[in-house]
Amino acid sequence: MILLKIAWRNLWRNPLRSGIVILAMVFGIVVMIFVSGFYTGLMGSYVKNSIKKQYGHIQIHHPAFREYLETKNEIKTLEKAKKTLDEANLPYAPRTIAMGLASVAGKNQAIKIIGVDTAFEKNISSPQDYLIEGKYLSGTKRNPVYISSSLANKLGLKLRKKIKLSYADETGTNISIAGKITGIYDMKNKLADLNSIYVNQSDLNKNLINKNYCNEIIVRIPDIDYSSNEIDLITQDIQSSLPALEVASWKEVAPELNALVGQVKTNQIVVRTIILIALVFGILNTLLMSVLERKYEIGMMLAIGLNKAKTMLLIIIESLCLSAVAGPLGIILSNLMIMYFAQNGLDLSVISKSLETWGIDPIIIMKVNPQTYWAIFILITLTNIGAAIYPAIKAMRLRPAEAIRK
Repeated sequence: MILLKIAWRNLWRNPLRSGIVILAMVFGIVVMIFVSGFYTGLMGSYVKNSIKKQYGHIQIHHPAFREYLETKNEIKTLEKAKKTLDEANLPYAPRTIAMGLASVAGKNQAIKIIGVDTAFEKNISSPQDYLIEGKYLSGTKRNPVYISSSLANKLGLKLRKKIKLSYADETGTNISIAGKITGIYDMKNKLADLNSIYVNQSDLNKNLINKNYCNEIIVRIPDIDYSSNEIDLITQDIQSSLPALEVASWKEVAPELNALVGQVKTNQIVVRTIILIALVFGILNTLLMSVLERKYEIGMMLAIGLNKAKTMLLIIIESLCLSAVAGPLGIILSNLMIMYFAQNGLDLSVISKSLETWGIDPIIIMKVNPQTYWAIFILITLTNIGAAIYPAIKAMRLRPAEAIRK
């Protein structure tokens, strides 16, 4: 208790110097938590939009389909798969995917033709939600085509314009159908929008050998975070019920997306490390100057019986006093900041065009796991202790007689 009182008093002998170090620590904490919240919000937007608009939480295919993307690799146990998902009470949508070619006025574009059943698509995230012009795949039009604004601009297409779609059936025989643009959508994901066209599943299937053809089932799990382990557990349960099919979570379907999430976590660690290293030098400088200024006082305490271990402990306690002031203050300010951005979001509309390329919303809703606050507080405390070791050793090695004479 006496050492704590002495340490606290020593800390405020030079309030300007101590105050600057405390403010630096508070700023470091705020920056670390801001970066954590920003990256979590950024990747949350990217992954959630990708799951909602492209991948779903889980996909079911023929084991060879994702590798070769050939029409012959269909889901032959479709009814069993539907029954399994119905019993699990999971929203799903069967689709027909055909890799093909879109042709208009001499222009050709390799695209993914996605045949959807509009009744089932309502169970997940329907492409209709992103309609900006015209109508969705409904009405009496023959072979209606639902195309993105990005692809329409690239091919010079407008509503009611005709387009030719070519793809292969189960035997590899080339098929061509003439469609008409009935609707234009914008999913705010240019990379995906440029390569996808939606049509009625029945329009694709009527030219195939199997009129009830399906080679992909998209599953979306309501009210679940993309990072939840429950997704993997549900994937395993479905796989055990459908051993003849490939059941893959979004992490397997889009490994590059999962890798990017891991890379962002690594970036956070790098940022934290840089900030902590900078703080180490600031704290070390403050404590070392404090020791050098108090050589006489420390020498007197050593002369009257204060042992070296307690001398070292005194300096470490001083460093802990710094984190005891800066830590809670930094956490409180950071929490207020995150609460604001969680409510109002961080507006990045100035770079919205760049963000749309990747399917990221221009308003970033920040989120920080409560454990992150504790982790950063512990890191700051350990940093303070680490920075105090050299000044503490310096104080411990002072010779009382020499220190008093000086």
